[in-house]
Parts: sequence; C-alpha cells; structure tokens
Amino acid sequence: MMGFAGMPLPIPLPVSCHNCTEGFVLATFEYRCPSCGCVHAVTPCHAFDPDNVVSVGVDY
Repeated sequence: MMGFAGMPLPIPLPVSCHNCTEGFVLATFEYRCPSCGCVHAVTPCHAFDPDNVVSVGVDY
C-alpha cells in the first residue's frame, strides 16, 4: 500500500512457508513462496526478524 512490497529487505530473511513449510529466503517486503504461491510479508520497521514475517494467503 505504501510502495514497499517490491523493495529489497535490508537483510534477506530465511523463513519457512506458513502454508507448505518449504524453506525460502524472503528477499523483498512481500514475497511469494516458490512452492505453493503463499504470500508472506513483513513491515519495514520489523524487517530484521523472521518472527515478524506473516502469511497473507495463497495467491493474495
């Protein structure tokens, strides 16, 4: 909404998909799991901790 979705994270975060549990590296503030298409996102002020990454659903 504020234009951060496609911007690269300060530090890429290794995460597990909340839908299929496949591991991947979250490289931008909004990122799709390469296995199932579930979208994961993190806010700019919390972009340094993988615990703050949330899932917003498949094909969001």
